[in-house]
Amino acid sequence: EICKMAKDHGFKEVIVATNGYGFSRKKGGLEWTKKVFEMGLDTLYLQFDGINNATYEKTRGIKNLMSYKMRVVENCRKAGLSSINLVATIVKGITDIEVGNIIQFALDNIDVVRGITFQPVSLCGRISSEEMQELRITNADVIQEIENQTGGKVRMDEAWYPLTTIVEFGRIVAYLSDVEPVEFTCHPDCGFATYLVVDPDTNEMVPIMDYFDPLKIID
Repeated sequence: EICKMAKDHGFKEVIVATNGYGFSRKKGGLEWTKKVFEMGLDTLYLQFDGINNATYEKTRGIKNLMSYKMRVVENCRKAGLSSINLVATIVKGITDIEVGNIIQFALDNIDVVRGITFQPVSLCGRISSEEMQELRITNADVIQEIENQTGGKVRMDEAWYPLTTIVEFGRIVAYLSDVEPVEFTCHPDCGFATYLVVDPDTNEMVPIMDYFDPLKIID
């Protein structure tokens, strides 16, 4: 009902943030996915900390959680929902080792996965300064890990730009695809972003910035 209300009010993009439980149920999960999609859902913002069950045991305290995530992806595929954004909470020493796996998972499921959000963990509340330093990770740290774990294919010093500037690339993609662009506004320090494409000849991922001068577009 909320998705339908949002569409009726004219929102361009309706996104649902979820751990995937309702969409992954063995009984009724596919029907639920179809219903929500038909009611106006555009993108599933799916909690996704990695591809290994051991990682989820540390981050979510649940065993065998990866099978649930896979059912979400399969149900979205069957329902015709082709826009999943994988959302990973990155913790030093726990999920930072998964960033390369997550990118590869997205490439392997590119028919339904459209993006990845890597969110450095927010450490607050009852936590000692020692534990905070042990777990803390920054945007720059994550970007460096992406370069390391992709074998240098997504370079820290070439592929990334402040999130606000990426809007310009989105406008171009929307124009070429003949779709209405969805534009996000935020503080320039909110984060960094890039676009990756799959080269049809080599089946390798390539930052879109490799095809043109991004600074000319931003200017």
